[in-house]
Amino acid sequence: MPEKDIIGSGVDGSIYHIVILNEDASQLLRYIQGLYITYRETERIQGFTDDLAEDVVLKGDIDGDLLLVVAKLGPQWLRNAVEKSEADGHARSAPTFEEMMRRLFVNPAGENVTEGLDVEKALEYMKELLEGIVL
Repeated sequence: MPEKDIIGSGVDGSIYHIVILNEDASQLLRYIQGLYITYRETERIQGFTDDLAEDVVLKGDIDGDLLLVVAKLGPQWLRNAVEKSEADGHARSAPTFEEMMRRLFVNPAGENVTEGLDVEKALEYMKELLEGIVL
C-alpha cells in the first residue's frame, strides 16, 4: 500500500484524496489505465459507443475514475486486455504486466509474491487504493 495519503479541500468545499505512489505502482496503474483508454477508443471507433464525455487524461496522471471502471469490468476483462496488448507487442521496450507486478509485489525478504498474470492481485491493489478514503 502507499505510504502517504493526503486529504485536500478546495475553496468550494470539494474534497480531494491524493495518494503518493512509488514509481512501480504508478507505472502499473498507468499501464492498466492505458488498456482501458485503448479499449474505449476502439469501442467508439467501431460504433459500439458514442461516449466522448470521458476526460482527457494527462500523460502523468492516474485517473481513479477510469481505474474504478476497470475494477468493475473485473479480472477476466483485465486478463484479456493484458494478453491482447502484449500479443500486439505494446511498447517492446516497456516492461510487461508480469514484470511490473513482480517489481511492485515483493515481500520484506525481497521475494516475489505474485505468479504469472496475477490480475486478481492487481485489481485487489487498485480497489484498496480506490476505497482508501470514506468521507
